[in-house]
Amino acid sequence: MSLNLFSEHPSAPPVGSRFDPSRLHVGAALRLGLTRGAIVETFIRVGFTAGIPAALLAIQTAKDVFASVASTEPGA
Repeated sequence: MSLNLFSEHPSAPPVGSRFDPSRLHVGAALRLGLTRGAIVETFIRVGFTAGIPAALLAIQTAKDVFASVASTEPGA
């Protein structure tokens, strides 16, 4: 008998989906007053440790969050 805990649990996400906590962190950083430039610079600096592909993914995620925040701001 094969036991796959993820597919048998009713609240499990679909296979292949991933929760991306970096979106929450970027949004929280903006709410705390960090500038967009400071957030991107942080990801660039982390790229030297975590790897450039991870940094590029984080920067793209940040740009997506910036765009969604800009579209929900009054007068946008």
